[in-house]
Amino acid sequence: MVVTPHVDIASYSDLEALATQRTAEGWLRTETLLRAILAWDKGRIFLVRAGELDPAADDPRAPIATTSAIAAGPVGIIGNVITRADYRRRGLGHAVMEGALTWLRTSGVRSVLLDATEDGRPLYTRLGFAGVAPSWFGYAPLATIDRDMLARIAGDRRAALAEKQALARVSALDIAAFGGARSDFLALLLAMPRHWLYIAEDATGAPAGYALVRLLDAPYVGVRVGSWVARDRATAAALLVALLAADAPWRREMSTGSLEPQMFISLPGTSHDALSLFAAAGGTLVEDDLIMRLDFDASARGMDGETRTPLAEHPDWIYSWVAPMVF
Repeated sequence: MVVTPHVDIASYSDLEALATQRTAEGWLRTETLLRAILAWDKGRIFLVRAGELDPAADDPRAPIATTSAIAAGPVGIIGNVITRADYRRRGLGHAVMEGALTWLRTSGVRSVLLDATEDGRPLYTRLGFAGVAPSWFGYAPLATIDRDMLARIAGDRRAALAEKQALARVSALDIAAFGGARSDFLALLLAMPRHWLYIAEDATGAPAGYALVRLLDAPYVGVRVGSWVARDRATAAALLVALLAADAPWRREMSTGSLEPQMFISLPGTSHDALSLFAAAGGTLVEDDLIMRLDFDASARGMDGETRTPLAEHPDWIYSWVAPMVF
């Protein structure tokens, strides 16, 4: 008899186990991101515990399958569906996905995005997701990024480090580029140590773009950039110039080890300008996973069922994800 496991909602007491589970998959711990999801009233981490399938397990509360989700108005995001290796092929990934999708639908979400590995795509397809575009992982040694070239592209556009509470100034920009309201979630990230905000302004003093920067988790050394939102290439370049400055505050807090400091960034294949600008600055791009989308609302689908209404007002803007989870 197939047993349908109970899907639980994670709490702070699960944080260490969830971060450890990520490292077992070969990923970064991303503990600050997990903590922000748990702290936000529109974020959830769904999990199945070992005791559901094995009451005699050494740790019955240990997560054996998990996924994260945020409900940002009409746009929902599901990230990093994980099933522990010794519990795979028992329907646990399907169980946590169903739990996440049910919650997103009841939270008022109309369309859901996720970043699918090749192994996960058959499950997501069965659940109704369709491919949108590849996602890309970008990296570059900090010492080799062509800042002179970026400065030339930026021209007279300038960006600067901003106080964390200035995030409210760019909330409209973020909604226009992302499609959903998640400023409270980003504010929770920014409230944590080792996170910084940069804002670029246009000639009138109005915000034209912003970037979040945070130090990489060990064992890596350097920074992750994301979100990176800009109305045009000049603004996007100005943000990179500012955050790469020799006196940037993250440089004082960056660990000094044997590894070469890097910049990491996650870019959707739909943001062609972001991809080309990062590559032109000396970054390496690796095709990573596949962005997939599920629409609860049939009106979001085109006549052919595949052409879908853009989630964001300005899908043409330069854009990067907060993390590989496509948040």
